[in-house]
Amino acid sequence: MFWPLVAVGALSMGQSLLGNRVATQQAAAENRARAAANHQTVLNTAQSVGAINVQAAELRTNAARQLHEAEVAALAATGSATANAAAAGVRGASVDAVVGDIDRELSEAQVTTAQNLELGQYNLQNRLREVIAGASASLRGEVSAQTTNPLLAGLFSAGGAYLNNYMRFGAGSSVNQPTVDTGTVQTFAAPTRSGFTVSP
Repeated sequence: MFWPLVAVGALSMGQSLLGNRVATQQAAAENRARAAANHQTVLNTAQSVGAINVQAAELRTNAARQLHEAEVAALAATGSATANAAAAGVRGASVDAVVGDIDRELSEAQVTTAQNLELGQYNLQNRLREVIAGASASLRGEVSAQTTNPLLAGLFSAGGAYLNNYMRFGAGSSVNQPTVDTGTVQTFAAPTRSGFTVSP
């Protein structure tokens, strides 16, 4: 009864060791694949962030150009109105009104340009957050190999086999309590007149 249990335990230990090796190899392969995917995700995210930064720079450049053009146009209009008024000999409130209109239009252009810049930057910031959130969700951590303790696996198998036999054959069976056959025992009765009597 002892050696079969040892064989069952040893077989279970061997299976556990083999399973551990396969699980470790699978985990290593999965981790390599995850690392490659994470690397590609980081590269894609960097490209997306770079493109967003380029667009943000273009927004600022365009806004600065529009402000400059509005100021140049306002100065030209003011100069032209002042020159025309001087040539015509017009002074006073009418000239001031024209200059005031030009200043108001310049202010409106500045406000519109600033609002457009702010809206564009807000949209780019939202896109940047989405890109980073998507990248964070795509990054995958390493997996650990699901292994078992070979010694415990062997002990549990041997114990399970012993319990199975114990329950199947019972505590008093010949498997669990072997008996030794000592042969046939004969008894002899006391002698009589006709001789010895042998009884089995």
